[in-house]
Amino acid sequence: MAEQVNVEKAGALFRNERYAEAAALYEIATLTDPTCSKYFANLSVAYLKLKEFSAAHSAAHNALLLDCRSVKARYRRAMARKGQGLLGTCLIDLYSVLITDPANKDARTAFTETLRVYDVPGKQTLNSQNFLAHDNPPAYGSLSSTAHITRPPARAAAPNTAARTSHTTKYPHAVQITVSCAACGNARPRNVVKVCRQCKTAAYCKKECQRAHWPKHKDLCSLTSTHKVLLRLAEKLNSTVYIRSLFRYYGMRALGLLATASPVSPGLVIITVGLCPLDSGGVYRNRLRVQQITAVPIAVLPDDVMRTYHDTYRDLRTHFPAGTHPVVLLINPDVGDQAEAFGEMQACSVFPSEIALAKEPGFALEVYSNSLGTERRIVAELDHLFRAVEDEIELDVDNHCGLRA
Repeated sequence: MAEQVNVEKAGALFRNERYAEAAALYEIATLTDPTCSKYFANLSVAYLKLKEFSAAHSAAHNALLLDCRSVKARYRRAMARKGQGLLGTCLIDLYSVLITDPANKDARTAFTETLRVYDVPGKQTLNSQNFLAHDNPPAYGSLSSTAHITRPPARAAAPNTAARTSHTTKYPHAVQITVSCAACGNARPRNVVKVCRQCKTAAYCKKECQRAHWPKHKDLCSLTSTHKVLLRLAEKLNSTVYIRSLFRYYGMRALGLLATASPVSPGLVIITVGLCPLDSGGVYRNRLRVQQITAVPIAVLPDDVMRTYHDTYRDLRTHFPAGTHPVVLLINPDVGDQAEAFGEMQACSVFPSEIALAKEPGFALEVYSNSLGTERRIVAELDHLFRAVEDEIELDVDNHCGLRA
């Protein structure tokens, strides 16, 4: 009861612009009930008014740890980051807010204003590991955010071999992009670049570029055998119709193609993968695990990833007619702090008719799952799509997808 009185008093003080006194009462409320996300979110906005941005960031982050889907808490953390001069990470939070709430006027205005200041020569960009750290806790598309999703039985029926699609099938909605030289950034067709023989993760347009890049590349080449297994499996992730379909709809939703309001900025879907040990005693010791799927604005990408993004976009326009929309994916193996951002970028083409269909009320996907042996009905929402990808890999006991080793 006393706790509620303090909160009501804090609200009255805040409305009367007595922010320091309001913050003091909200602090007491968070100590009395440290499980209430709303108290931390209110404390954060009081500190924002006082321009105590570090304290505001801490309070908003605590609110998100309790409720990762709180739009207010994520927006306030973004404003605290902006106040601290952390414009790149501010944009990541604002982009996440707009994925959850595309019509949020405050977030759209703040994103546009922040981007105008941030997107200048010499800006500080982020690598893929930074994205995960600064988006934590993720509002969607992660193992933690999908715990509430009902999962299917281990296998509903024997897989229909005839319904399976070969790994070598040329999918009409996918483009395998050109590869950018790791040293100079020039784009070349994948079949003509020279790939590092040891790690198979860096491509070069000529030997001189490979020699020049070696001082930066040698740390990546020293990755353990476990990490090399991860890199090999990650290359196969997007090779089946089922998983590719899920990623396409995930991208459509996350990049704002299904929202009424237009996207504030082009974005990229980063699919971070790791290894999950298997204890079944079979021939396979590990399987690929999708850890998180994160949409980020391309403005915060490093220059080399930005160049590859634009090369991908150009290739898409070359292969598909006008009116199609790009969904660009970056498969990002999580090798911790041992390497900068790297991975394989792919583009999917989405047609206007598909977007219109996905916008209809009650729309759901009916896609044949190789692992379940039957069609699975999937709601076109981010957490459901993420869970479906992870289920397909985990339940693929006969390794049709080739994601076990």
